[in-house]
Amino acid sequence: MRSDIPITRFARAPDGARIAYQVVGSGPVDLILSTDWASSIDLMWEIPQIERFLRRLASLGRLILFDKRGNGASDAAPIERAQFGATVEQAAGDLRTVLDAAESARTAVVATTFGGWPALLFAATHPDRCARLVLQDCVQRLVRADDYPQGVDASEIEAAVESIRNDWGRGVSLAGGAPDLLADDDLRHAYGRHERLAVDRMYMAQG
Repeated sequence: MRSDIPITRFARAPDGARIAYQVVGSGPVDLILSTDWASSIDLMWEIPQIERFLRRLASLGRLILFDKRGNGASDAAPIERAQFGATVEQAAGDLRTVLDAAESARTAVVATTFGGWPALLFAATHPDRCARLVLQDCVQRLVRADDYPQGVDASEIEAAVESIRNDWGRGVSLAGGAPDLLADDDLRHAYGRHERLAVDRMYMAQG
């Protein structure tokens, strides 16, 4: 086992759920990463491209990582919330629970894709604890509408869901984030393992 991988600990949410988190690095600034809808803080360190990103974040200060409910080592979420593992309110509350456990009074919140919604809610409801808010590839909503032309057509969403149902666990997430890397068999297999272990199969079947 690698000695440079941070220890996974558990914070206890008010409702008793266990939320897995890690703390890596040190410095005057705290950062917490609010990730996409499928994540595993344990497996992130096994993929070189992701580890490189995490190490660079940790070079800025003390980096706090966590798995949302239904993801990785955290407790399961209600089945009706399968698509994202938790409600936005739960995810924002769990973010605060992790900050409390890590004894972080004020932090910069870095959010990617679907992690933006709970990050925005946390920042709005706890402005005293949010020093900065950084959003990467986050959206207001997904589906295109008359008042939201930059959204995605509903048929594309349906095609993506079908692809996840059929191919999840085989590195399908690379197709959306880095399609030029699909030819890298080792990387695709690593992403496939991450997919299989990041989200409970029961949730994927329901999604």
